[in-house]
This record gives sequence, C-alpha cells and structure tokens, in this order.
Amino acid sequence: MLITVLCSLRPQYYKVIEECVSQVVLHRNGMDPDFGYRERLDVDFTHLIDQCVDKAKVDESELKAAEFSKKFDEEFSARQDAQAESQKKEEKIKELEGQICNLKTQ
Repeated sequence: MLITVLCSLRPQYYKVIEECVSQVVLHRNGMDPDFGYRERLDVDFTHLIDQCVDKAKVDESELKAAEFSKKFDEEFSARQDAQAESQKKEEKIKELEGQICNLKTQ
C-alpha cells in the first residue's frame, strides 16, 4: 500500500486503516467474515482524509491563535506598565525642576 509522503496526511491515512482493520477484526457477531465471495472494497477516502486534515489544521491554527493572544496580552500589559512608570518619572522630573526653580529664586 502506498501512503502519501505528506506529513499532514500520513496520520490520517493510518487512522482510516486502523478503523477498517478494527471493524474487520472486531466483527459484531464474533465470527470471521468471509470476504472471498465479495468484490474488492473500492471506497474513496479522500473526502474523509481531507476533513481530518482540515480539522488538524484548524486545531493547529487555534493553538497558534491562543499563543499569539497570550503573547499580545503580556506585551500589552508590559507596555501599560512601562507607560505608567514613564508617567511617574515625568511627574518626578517636573517636581524636581520645580524644586530647582524654588532654590534658584531663594
């Protein structure tokens, strides 16, 4: 059996194969099914695999979005802290400049 070399598709193919094997091995009535009299099973799994790949991509994108959101929140709070600190320093500078002016006038 040839399985694609694309890393994002390979696990999905293995999931489909595992499900097919488990349905054959774990037959409902407990007896081995006789597939000799049936035709070859021709099923197009591309739609199923594409859905699985799309779901995997969506999950990956959601994880990245959550990471970026967390990083943004951290950077935003750090920026606000820096602005508050800067404002305090400017107020202190103005206060000290006022004291210098008072000392010069005395």
